[in-house]
Amino acid sequence: MGRKSITGGVIGRGHNRIQFDFMLDGVRYRPTVKRRPTEANLQQAREHLKDIKARIRAGTFSFAEEFPDFRDLHRVLEASQLKTCGQIFDAFLAHCEARAARNDLSVAALDLK
Repeated sequence: MGRKSITGGVIGRGHNRIQFDFMLDGVRYRPTVKRRPTEANLQQAREHLKDIKARIRAGTFSFAEEFPDFRDLHRVLEASQLKTCGQIFDAFLAHCEARAARNDLSVAALDLK
């Protein structure tokens, strides 16, 4: 059984930052934004986090657009880097066609033409 957050996934960090806490593609991220952690700002941040989580579920969330100053942004896998089944199939067929062109593949088994 997991613990329930009493902060709603949002806490104040120091005097001028608010930290979000959420999971994206199985990885926990804790990015911060430069904003005073007043009660009103924390409440707005909680609502913003609900929106972020909804966009993650919908597949429309872009980490780079939401947190452009995140220090480890290069480690975050963007949704645009994830491939659809169609893209994977197209890449596989292109690979097979390239091998067939080099006579590196049995063309008789494939009908690529």
